[in-house]
Amino acid sequence: MKRIMGHKDFQTPGRSPGSLSFEEKGEGPSDKAVWTVTCKVNNVQKGIGTASNKAEARNLASKEALQVSVDL
Repeated sequence: MKRIMGHKDFQTPGRSPGSLSFEEKGEGPSDKAVWTVTCKVNNVQKGIGTASNKAEARNLASKEALQVSVDL
């Protein structure tokens, strides 16, 4: 059975809980904007996602951050 990671998986033992944040940037005209979202854990960039809408870009950034964490 595959285990699903949660926010506690981003914490370092002996330290306060990790901080998850996103930086969002839209470029281009509003009807054709391209969104780039950066996912940071403890102020360290872990994932970037680019898509035609903010929600999808955020999902892609989150997935990349999770994959980086799993590969550690």
